[in-house]
Amino acid sequence: MRIPMVHFFAAGASAVQKALERVCPGCGLQQKVATHQLTETVPCKQCGTPMPRKENA
Repeated sequence: MRIPMVHFFAAGASAVQKALERVCPGCGLQQKVATHQLTETVPCKQCGTPMPRKENA
């Protein structure tokens, strides 16, 4: 029995999900951040406010 790759990836990604999420200080929107941007300050997709990286991620 083959496991669809989508479900396999989703199960593994859920553990990392919290580390990849940031809440914008400007508008409060919770959004995912790309893995390669974890150490950077990323602008909010909705209002453009810079979101600093989480120190306790």
